[in-house]
Amino acid sequence: MPNKKENDKTLLGIDSNNNGVRDDVEHYIFNRFKNSKNYRVEREIAMQRARATQLFMINPETGYQDGKSKLTEKMNSCLFYYYNEYLSANNITSSRDALEQIETIEGIWFKIARVKTDLALRNFIKRQTGKLPLYLNALTVKEAQNVINALLIMQKSGTK
Repeated sequence: MPNKKENDKTLLGIDSNNNGVRDDVEHYIFNRFKNSKNYRVEREIAMQRARATQLFMINPETGYQDGKSKLTEKMNSCLFYYYNEYLSANNITSSRDALEQIETIEGIWFKIARVKTDLALRNFIKRQTGKLPLYLNALTVKEAQNVINALLIMQKSGTK
């Protein structure tokens, strides 16, 4: 784990193994999923999201096409496959509902926001829920619904 003072000197932090993810974020991800039944898949999905986020911090225009992030789209495809195939096959409920909520949140955000980045979206979510999620599937169903409602109000009022 890098020295916090040195690591926080820049937004990109320290990435000592050059895998595209800040060391402190990588440490968090590995600890977050270490006791999960399917930790390798969940950990890699989180790492993929972290790499995409890091690329956006380096260059906010990275991977955008038609106003939508191709990096996020790829990560969401991975999430969809995981939730649809693994969780559904193991009778874990609400996986499709959770994915629909994530798609709704991102769909509205990237349509109406002035700053169309994942970090800006997460900051918006923090203002609504009080927590800054590493990835959207960390939101509870109720939190996600509150975010969707806030986005719909914002969309209706034209506030961005």
